[in-house]
Amino acid sequence: MDNKRTVLQNSVYEIEVKHSRFIGCAFPVKSVDEANATIASIRAEHRKARHNVYAYIIGSNTGYSDDGEPKKTAGLPIYDYLRKEELTDVLVVVTRYFGGILLGTGGLVKAYTDAAKGAVEAAVPAKVERCELYKFETDYGTAERLRAQITDYTVDIEVEYTDKISITVTVLKENAAKLIKEATEILKTNDYEYLGERDITVKQ
Repeated sequence: MDNKRTVLQNSVYEIEVKHSRFIGCAFPVKSVDEANATIASIRAEHRKARHNVYAYIIGSNTGYSDDGEPKKTAGLPIYDYLRKEELTDVLVVVTRYFGGILLGTGGLVKAYTDAAKGAVEAAVPAKVERCELYKFETDYGTAERLRAQITDYTVDIEVEYTDKISITVTVLKENAAKLIKEATEILKTNDYEYLGERDITVKQ
């Protein structure tokens, strides 16, 4: 997942080129089924539009469609933009209401790419970060010292109060070694539980 990016929210971005309206919509999506359902929804909403072009990258799954535009002038340029920006788990649909003036190959590529770019930027690009989770157990006073020491560089800290204090820490993979070193020094033990990895999105 190194250097991968996604978007945080749905967005709409519209431009007009020679009387044609290009409405770009970007969506964070987690599956091809979700992407297909969203595409169907956009097509239903804009059933009177001449074209509903799309492209998506969802993990290793990719897809795009020119939806009636000349080959390689619409869906492929949007896909190429998403790939160049190293975006993942994202769908972009650009709807075109034809204005009566032909744009030519170069004009179409630019219009669809500009609409896609505007939609992605409006959807708040975010970096995808790989994190590791660790669980520590200690007494109350030591738990508070540990939390104060690691707060500045950890992503999340959850504290559960029972007969012992359990602290579950989410940390960027690059900071995991620092966390373990400081935790073992403060807790005076290297007894901890590794809970695995997960991806988070961080606004850029």
